[in-house]
Amino acid sequence: MQDIHDIHPPVDVGIDPVIFQAAAAAAALIILIVLAFFAYKRLTRRRKEGPKDQLLLPEPPPPFEQAMQAMKALDERPFTDLRLFYFELTAILKRYIGREYEARVPEMTSQEFGRFLSGLNLPRPVVDDLGQLMDASDHVKYAGSVPVRQMIEQDLSKGKGIIRGISEQLKSQIEEAHV
Repeated sequence: MQDIHDIHPPVDVGIDPVIFQAAAAAAALIILIVLAFFAYKRLTRRRKEGPKDQLLLPEPPPPFEQAMQAMKALDERPFTDLRLFYFELTAILKRYIGREYEARVPEMTSQEFGRFLSGLNLPRPVVDDLGQLMDASDHVKYAGSVPVRQMIEQDLSKGKGIIRGISEQLKSQIEEAHV
């Protein structure tokens, strides 16, 4: 056992790796400082310029006006595809009610929409008309029922009346809240 000797410790050859680590950390720090400087300059420049360089779009019309414009456009279109007509009619009504009550009404089924309506404080005639219109439109859209021209015109005028009724109800609620 006399011929076994301890192994010598490793001998450092070349450059110490700590120097590379320190240089990489310094380079990363410099890059971060430069990026922070440019981000700061960009943010302060935007604040100074303000909104004048932004494109300002006009304020969208109120939901009532949008709905009545859509109803007028639907009325002026020829009734070639009745299913499409009823899909658009119910979409206009759902979109209007959804915007007025800030709810996701267009995504609701007819049954969900009915439950939603029961929770609103709407006049009974408006709720009844809306329920009848949604039921009749479901028959045309999904069951293949073919309405007569007079029924189409009645449904269109009923839809306009529903929009007016809801608008009047909301105006009266706003007036009561301010009193």
